[in-house]
Amino acid sequence: MLLYKYRSFAQFEYVLDLIVHERLYCAQYKDLNDPFEGTFFAVVQDGIRKSYERRTGQQLEADRETATVDDLYPVDDRKRICSLSRNCSDIRLWSLYADGHAGIAVEIDFSSHVRDIHQVQYNDALPLLHNSTPRTSPLVEDVFTQKSVHWSYEEEFRLIQSGEWYSVYGRIKRIILGPRVSKDRENLLKNLVRYIPIQRASLDYGSLQVIVRSSST
Repeated sequence: MLLYKYRSFAQFEYVLDLIVHERLYCAQYKDLNDPFEGTFFAVVQDGIRKSYERRTGQQLEADRETATVDDLYPVDDRKRICSLSRNCSDIRLWSLYADGHAGIAVEIDFSSHVRDIHQVQYNDALPLLHNSTPRTSPLVEDVFTQKSVHWSYEEEFRLIQSGEWYSVYGRIKRIILGPRVSKDRENLLKNLVRYIPIQRASLDYGSLQVIVRSSST
């Protein structure tokens, strides 16, 4: 399975860190861009439905009147997340995460590491998670692998771990340059990185997508 990590040249040190050190940075959940990240509804023993916010473990303001059980703990704050996509053609991904098509997408092979990644499920409501006993929290994976349907175009897969870094040593297959990457930056990257294929993407005005040729062509 090939997944893609988008990067912007605006933070060139992060581009080099990924490529040179062959590792992915895993951020704390609070640094992610979804304001509903980690928020869920919990059903406890008495059947009362109650929303919790991941950041504080507290009830959300809108549900305080109906939430009477307050002894659920939040999920583990030490977990970190790295987001990747299996899509390298969607114009929105390049626009949002690759500096308006002037950044890159790094292709990484997870074929032998599928157990390390979790596919995100998209819903039209907050996830509803069950707790069999008081003071028992949902699994971290249950919380962090569900997002609202607004993000479904991302086709996201996640690394969920305690460590700050995840090694992808020997598994970077190619670096894909966005259609707006300048020739100077392309040459700079080619001079710095000689052991990983570098390929430029293009725009398809018929399909309104970013076209990336197969790495075998």
